Amino acid sequence: MPDLFLRLEANQEVQAGLWDAFRRVVLTGTLPRGVKEMMGELVARRRGSAVPVRVSAQTLLGPELEEPILRAIQSDRIPAGLPPKTAALLKFSCGSSHGPEGAMRLREAGLSERELLEAVATVSLYEMLCSFGELLREPGS
Repeated sequence: MPDLFLRLEANQEVQAGLWDAFRRVVLTGTLPRGVKEMMGELVARRRGSAVPVRVSAQTLLGPELEEPILRAIQSDRIPAGLPPKTAALLKFSCGSSHGPEGAMRLREAGLSERELLEAVATVSLYEMLCSFGELLREPGS
C-alpha cells in the first residue's frame, strides 16, 4: 500500500475510500496502468507535491515502461516517439490542455469516450491525492 494511504490509518474509512478510488481508477480500467502512473507523476510534479510522486513511483518502473520514458517523465518532458494516445494523455496531465480544448485533443488523438472519462478521473484522483499530501505534510517538511 503506498505511503500516503498508510498515513491515513487513523481514519480507516477515509483510508479505505481513497484506496478504493485509487484501485478502481489507477489499477483497473481501459487505459494501461503504466500510462496512468505516468499521468500521476506529471500531475504531482506540476503541483510540486512529493507524496503522490511516491505513490506512483512505487510501481512506475514496471516492465511495461522503459527506462528512457521514465527519465523523460521525471525531467518533466513528454518523450518523443510515443503513440499519439499516450502523448495526448501525458500532455493532458501536465495541465496545459484541460477544459474543453483538452477533451477535444484527447478525442482527436483517438481516445474513446470511455478512455476520456478514465483520463479525467485519473488526473482528478491524482489532484486530490496531491491535496491530501499537501494538507497532511508536516510544517517545515
